[in-house]
Amino acid sequence: MSASFRKIDYSLRPAKYAERKMFVEILRRLAAFQPVEDYAYIGFGSVWFSDFTLFHRALGIKSMVSIEQAVDARERIEANKPFQIRVEYDNSSSALPRMEWDRRVIVWLDYDGPLNTSMLEDVRTVAARCLSGSVIAVSVQCMRAPEYTAYELEKATDENAIGAIERFIGAFGRQRVPPEASDEDLISWPYGKLARHMLRSEIDSALANRNTGGDNPLSFLPICEIEYQDDARMTTLIGLVADAADNQ
Repeated sequence: MSASFRKIDYSLRPAKYAERKMFVEILRRLAAFQPVEDYAYIGFGSVWFSDFTLFHRALGIKSMVSIEQAVDARERIEANKPFQIRVEYDNSSSALPRMEWDRRVIVWLDYDGPLNTSMLEDVRTVAARCLSGSVIAVSVQCMRAPEYTAYELEKATDENAIGAIERFIGAFGRQRVPPEASDEDLISWPYGKLARHMLRSEIDSALANRNTGGDNPLSFLPICEIEYQDDARMTTLIGLVADAADNQ
């Protein structure tokens, strides 16, 4: 995650706290696969480890890995780290492929910025490796796409400025952006809906690749979508990866 903890104490945001509590209630239902405490949890703990602490106390999860790219905050993070959490000091795109995927996992990619291609690649990495019965959750900011902001700035001085959605397609690739998407989908809650659609499509694509030639195909089963706002507008997609045998 980014070093935004220097500006905002995420442990104090009421809407974020409510989201964590909702997530706990969702995760309790994983007992249909195996005891929840036997899952591993991968997330972005920052310096507070709020979700880690809650999941450990409420669900009994002991195997936990936090990814943190703010290497300069290592001393503070190690001082605040509860339990025996392992911290991978690296960016998520490098750390996720190194994770152990030989057990069911709960992965919460809780980003504080708007959707970008690196986030989609992270989601693809998880979907391409996790076992059936694993949970994938992704949170992104949905105030305004950077491409929309760039368009607004340029059009003030250039009436022939490239449109916002064209810039967005240029950044993500036409195959990732729904053909019906427009400039209006790059702001506020419509932007959150678009982000969730693109995240789910990335997961579905990764699973489709895994399913080639297999007789027990995996699918992504959305559990819920959350929108909330403390300061910035945020959206979260939560779903379960399950194979045909488990999806009965």
